[in-house]
Amino acid sequence: MKKLFASDFLASLGHTALGSRLKRLGLALQAESQAWLETQDCSLASAQMPVLAALSRQNPLTTGQLATMLGIAQPGVSRMIADMEKGGWVLSRPGKADRRVREIILTDQGEALAARARTDFWPRIEAAAAAVCEGIEGGLLDQIGVLEQRMRSGQFRAALDREDAQ
Repeated sequence: MKKLFASDFLASLGHTALGSRLKRLGLALQAESQAWLETQDCSLASAQMPVLAALSRQNPLTTGQLATMLGIAQPGVSRMIADMEKGGWVLSRPGKADRRVREIILTDQGEALAARARTDFWPRIEAAAAAVCEGIEGGLLDQIGVLEQRMRSGQFRAALDREDAQ
């Protein structure tokens, strides 16, 4: 497995670099999930899966509603939606109550992927993430260090690849 973390420099900064370490860890989890999803013939980016999940629960949603649900900035959601629309997963249409507001809906292709994700992808990713987090003790920085080490050693990917991970 490739080395995910170049050095322990961020760790040496303690709580000062907490956000950077969490972001690095999140990006590593997304990258490993993306690589695994590609082996499952899923072409939707792992970073877009939360949008798919939100729309699979409540369809349609506005960009603003998605941003609120996901807790991320609206421009980021707009970029994800544009990419998902290009891929044929969602459609954007004028809102029924206010035509100036865009509603986002899953296409038939998006609905099919969401159904597959509910049964094949999300439970597996959930189980792998739970496995890599299992038994971690200590303070937050120590816990992050253990997670980083487990990611470096390939434990998350190994858990994804296990047939019994669901």
